[in-house]
Amino acid sequence: YGQHLTPAEAESLVAAHPDSHEAVDEWLQHHGISAENIAYSSGGGEWVTIRVSVAEAERMLNTKYDVYHHPASNERVVRTLSYSLPRELHSHVDVVTPTTYFGTMRSMRTTSFLQPLKEEKVDDSFAVDASVPTSCNTAITISCLRTLYNTNSYVPAATSVNKLGVAGYLEEYANRADLQTFFKDYRTDAVGSSFTTVLVNGGLDNQNDPGVEANLDIQYTTGISYPTPNIYYRYRFVSPIIRYWRLSSLQS
Repeated sequence: YGQHLTPAEAESLVAAHPDSHEAVDEWLQHHGISAENIAYSSGGGEWVTIRVSVAEAERMLNTKYDVYHHPASNERVVRTLSYSLPRELHSHVDVVTPTTYFGTMRSMRTTSFLQPLKEEKVDDSFAVDASVPTSCNTAITISCLRTLYNTNSYVPAATSVNKLGVAGYLEEYANRADLQTFFKDYRTDAVGSSFTTVLVNGGLDNQNDPGVEANLDIQYTTGISYPTPNIYYRYRFVSPIIRYWRLSSLQS
């Protein structure tokens, strides 16, 4: 336990093979993509981000992009029904996006929902060996989880060393005021504590636009792990105009 990989060791596991970098670089140069429009994401460099126009993408991928409308959400996305790469790249590139994937971000967010169940709140005073209350069959609260995992009486002992990280994507923001309301209802001993936000790659921290999923994540991680420090890593929302290339990490 605790024998974790270092960041460098983890990156080496997913790093693209040098042959893959060379093959993709040569292909991008062939299409006149300048270096300032190419970026290798993550420490392992397994993702390539390029900024191109739709016309350039159509030429490079031998395809045609269109704007598709999703009536239920009224969302429009730029996608294609097929695309192709040179045969020489087939063993080096795993995926290109956005291309044929039509899952919408708005639809994914709607799978999370709020249900007011304060009247069914679980008592915080359950004994360690208490059975799980029946109310946990319909509403999973902090008390339910602490009872299920037998941690009601556990107090974290390494809070000066341990930290818990939560990643935030899309246009989801974790709200500090909402967290205090949550603590007052479900973790009263944590009232007044909060989390630290780290902005990554130009991410924002809009406290006027709380997100359901972001709030759910940070409220439950802080509620379970208190007083262990929590860090919310807020990533910049990525425009669909940006093309991603997932390089193979195996030598062909």
